[in-house]
Amino acid sequence: MEHDHRQFSKESWLRVVWSPLYEVDIGPHVDGIGDRACLDILDKHLPQILGPAPDLVIYLAGADPFREDLLGGLGLSKAGLRERDRLVFEECRAAGARVAVTLAGGYACDTDDTVAIHGVTVEEALGDFRARGDQPCTDRASPI
Repeated sequence: MEHDHRQFSKESWLRVVWSPLYEVDIGPHVDGIGDRACLDILDKHLPQILGPAPDLVIYLAGADPFREDLLGGLGLSKAGLRERDRLVFEECRAAGARVAVTLAGGYACDTDDTVAIHGVTVEEALGDFRARGDQPCTDRASPI
């Protein structure tokens, strides 16, 4: 199926592109998908996506799949979003891939929910950093 990536679609959050090697498009029937179905999809496809052992994964950690998001409509709980993050970091670590995280989206009725979801992503990223045995950069003169 040919995709016009310039067009916004609510279900595109579940499209995973490892271009040109791998693309999964779950399709238009994901409204209210919930935690278990989403995590099952990730669990099934992440090992295949990471199979080519990438050096770097850019993870767009969106908060809009949250069930109380005004635009997302996908029905994930905060616990489900935490598990999503943990699963992504764990699979990337197992594949030997570094992860760059971008926080994205989040239009919950209560802004505190969006902030909390992004905070959990940072917590999970820090946990992954520690699990890898990485040390913070101590040379302040080095450019980042």
